[in-house]
Amino acid sequence: MVLAGLKKLSFKISGRENFWRQCMIVAILIHFSILFFIGYFRHWGYMNSIYDLGVFDQAVWGILNEKPFISTIHFNRPINWLGFHFHPILFLFSALYFISPSVNWFIVAQALALSLTAWPIFLIGKQVCQSEKAGFLWALCYLVPRSCIK
Repeated sequence: MVLAGLKKLSFKISGRENFWRQCMIVAILIHFSILFFIGYFRHWGYMNSIYDLGVFDQAVWGILNEKPFISTIHFNRPINWLGFHFHPILFLFSALYFISPSVNWFIVAQALALSLTAWPIFLIGKQVCQSEKAGFLWALCYLVPRSCIK
């Protein structure tokens, strides 16, 4: 029913050729919202550990406080995070932390990256199958979790 309403609205606004693109944008926005709220409630429900979100939070916090990439997950000695992994993108997050020091930046970035990946899949599917509908279905296969498909 909702899809039919979107289809009618699409014809009035921009013609038939953009219907599947608009559906793709809606699907990406829904996917982003779901992933963001899952990540947000997971973090604020204390279901994250120091080994996933905490290490990156400490590394970025250290960049702003003149202790770049220092991790204190081992209480007996602080270690430099660059000894494990090289993540230059953390410097971009330090600019965001300067605005507001919050791990929510990581949650937003993760949800955004995973959701926006559907757009190139849509474009590739459209080009390979010569159909926007097929491209939308390929991208939808990416966006829908495997546990829902089984």
